Amino acid sequence: MKKKEGRVAVQFKRASLPSNAPGGSASKSKKKAPNALIERPWTVHAQFQELAKEDRDIVLDRIQKEIIDVLPSPQTKTSKSKPKEHATAVPKTSPFQSCIVRGVNQVARMVARGELRVVVFANNPESLVFAHIPMLCRLHKVPICVLHLSSKTFGKMFHVNSVVVMGIKKLTEVANTANGADATTQQQQDEADTAAAVVVALSETERRQLDSISEFLIAKASKKNHSLTA
Repeated sequence: MKKKEGRVAVQFKRASLPSNAPGGSASKSKKKAPNALIERPWTVHAQFQELAKEDRDIVLDRIQKEIIDVLPSPQTKTSKSKPKEHATAVPKTSPFQSCIVRGVNQVARMVARGELRVVVFANNPESLVFAHIPMLCRLHKVPICVLHLSSKTFGKMFHVNSVVVMGIKKLTEVANTANGADATTQQQQDEADTAAAVVVALSETERRQLDSISEFLIAKASKKNHSLTA
């Protein structure tokens, strides 16, 4: 007896689309294009040249000795034997501290107002987002020391996690604001009163010290990048 032959299912192959057609093999093989990076004017070109390593180390050493060591310690350890004496040994704030500015937003505002004498900026890939600070300093003609330095390393000097930029206020501007400027708002009046208190509270030694470190930082200020037209 002959065996019955079973029917074989006919398999149809789907016609392949041309490579240039939508959904074709070429289009599927294409990788998704990455998002375009947004380039800002202050991130395309450096506004200032970084200080040489030797000059950077000298600047950091002077900042440590003439600013940070003078500032009150942020944390005080209580002494079990004489807690009261230790508590009064290091004050929480000082007039000298009021002349030192830290923080990107505060420094940017004061640079725009022309209230800072000199600025120190920690330049590294992490601080690229804050690179508008050097541009503001160039625009308002404020001397700036651009250091090849990590913001965390700079922050450790001030006993905090991170510091990107610091500035020193103009004592002459503070005095003029306190004595002769007309305050149009209550906030400006409060700022003028605070400035007057700082000027009065600063000792002659502290003023000379601020002048000394300010003049040194100005002398060490970074040179402009002459490849830029502005």
